[in-house]
Amino acid sequence: MGRSHYELFPDLPLHLKQSHQRGFAGLVQKCEEDKLIYPDGSQQWFRWEVHPWYRSNGDVGGIIVFSDNITDRKQAELTLEETQEKLQLFIKYAPASIVMFDRSMPRIDNWAIALRAFSEYSRGVEAIPPARFRRFH
Repeated sequence: MGRSHYELFPDLPLHLKQSHQRGFAGLVQKCEEDKLIYPDGSQQWFRWEVHPWYRSNGDVGGIIVFSDNITDRKQAELTLEETQEKLQLFIKYAPASIVMFDRSMPRIDNWAIALRAFSEYSRGVEAIPPARFRRFH
């Protein structure tokens, strides 16, 4: 208590300070994903809101700032996206046929994609699923 928000967070980016000023002007400000990069190079992701509060006479008395550190969630999302991109590249350029099964293994997903990939690498070979796989479709 008794200290300014800007004293506690001296490296606050300009866009956040501007959001505070808009809050003091009576506007609600929100951001679902805001990446902050600190002077030491570290990064954090936040979800935040700025809401004005009012005095009994209707004037803005100040602002309420809410922030939620979503860094772990955002890193997980970015890792998942990167993994999916790598998997898609692997599937696209693999020098062999790749077939994907669902968890219970009763059917093959993406059979057409697998056959197309197989036929690209084995020209002249008839791309018909073996009899043991036909029963699943």
